[in-house]
Amino acid sequence: MMVVVLCVLAPSAWGQLRWERHEVRIEAKPADESASAVFEFVNEGKTPITISRVTTSCGCTTAKLDQKRYEPGEHGRIEASFEFGRYTGAQLKTIRVFSDDPIQPEMHLTMRVMVPKVLEIEPFSVFWRREESPAPKTIRITTAINDPVDITSVDTGDGPLNPSLSLHQLT
Repeated sequence: MMVVVLCVLAPSAWGQLRWERHEVRIEAKPADESASAVFEFVNEGKTPITISRVTTSCGCTTAKLDQKRYEPGEHGRIEASFEFGRYTGAQLKTIRVFSDDPIQPEMHLTMRVMVPKVLEIEPFSVFWRREESPAPKTIRITTAINDPVDITSVDTGDGPLNPSLSLHQLT
């Protein structure tokens, strides 16, 4: 009976990080270019804890730690930011935290971000077969934002095409 009690109480003699949350869900707006989240924690143990490094799942995500060493009772935070770039749809970004916490030396934090499509291009490209007549083809571009979208160029590749643009309001 005494051994069981000692095993249950033993972890509290070391440092221990308690995270306020492990996951953040974000619904981005069409005009957003990035999403940010804050992951807060506290050292609930009896000894200091050092966070040796913080890594992210891709180069589009950054994570900033406010300091490396946390005394017992001290609070900390990691600020994470995900730059959308060309990403759309459901995105899962992971932040890995490595520490000398004896109970959980590696923690995975996640950002689940739904990035809306700002432009819908249908079809994405058109082409003509050799035997096909050079009749006009249409690419429809619709936007999910109310702000104007400027199309600054159209790439026709190396062919002798002369593209034209026209605006059609959908009702």
